[in-house]
Amino acid sequence: MQFQPGRLDGRRGRGPPQARQRRIARVTGAGAEGIGAARVLSILRWMTWGVLPGGNSMAVQIPSMDEQVAREHAAYTQVERHVLETDVLPHVNKAVIEEHRERPIGKHSDELERVLIYLRKHHLEIPGKYILVCTMPFREWRLATLSGVPGTPPELLDDTFSDRDEAEHALFLKRLTDAGLMPE
Repeated sequence: MQFQPGRLDGRRGRGPPQARQRRIARVTGAGAEGIGAARVLSILRWMTWGVLPGGNSMAVQIPSMDEQVAREHAAYTQVERHVLETDVLPHVNKAVIEEHRERPIGKHSDELERVLIYLRKHHLEIPGKYILVCTMPFREWRLATLSGVPGTPPELLDDTFSDRDEAEHALFLKRLTDAGLMPE
């Protein structure tokens, strides 16, 4: 069977065997040209199972689940801190707050949209997150906080609003204040 570009060749993967070997070589870091399938499999086996070429095995210590979660959380926190410093803090100013007051629902400028996306994220901390609750349809809105416990209703705060836009803006200001982003 002759290989035709863009078609499956009947074996696993796409393309001729050499193309598959080049893709595997990119993953393994081995040279792309002239690498045999047996050598590639040997390298892959060594990388994944700790078996050295020649059949000798080496001890591979896999981090515990707690260590993996701690690493993921540290990486997530580092990325969030970078996003805050580069994409959010430079855009929080009185003009952005005024824009939100004028139109809290709908299309926003890029600066305000970046701030809103950051504030709406849960940051792995659902307990204490502010939400908006409509207590009387189309007539009354209240701010509330989530408990973080499934099945537990949100705790309503004293703030009551007769206009949804005012409630949305109050929620925005509360989130800005709690995040320490309120400009002086």
